[in-house]
Amino acid sequence: VLELAKAGDPTAVAVWGDALDALARVLTTYISILAPSRVVVGGGVSHAGEQLLGPLRERLRHRLVWQQEPELVTAVLADEAGCLGAALLARRALKRTEFPDVVPTQGR
Repeated sequence: VLELAKAGDPTAVAVWGDALDALARVLTTYISILAPSRVVVGGGVSHAGEQLLGPLRERLRHRLVWQQEPELVTAVLADEAGCLGAALLARRALKRTEFPDVVPTQGR
């Protein structure tokens, strides 16, 4: 959708705008309740970079009348955070687990 929106496809531009509006609504609620100093956007959509962050910042500015706008950044790990987190949890679990000595078997 983003590539088509960049190329000026009217349907893609409308869909991208709707997605940004929806994300801005959700973030406005989150920011209003928790007042974070930074909001990190991750997942595949974070690859859009400034094409995402610029319009999103603008929408947040219009919605956050009473709150200070938090820093809005993309996640460093983007859409790999979940996989890396799962791998770290597995590693931690393996370190806590005692394994019996492995006896090599003949003929394998």
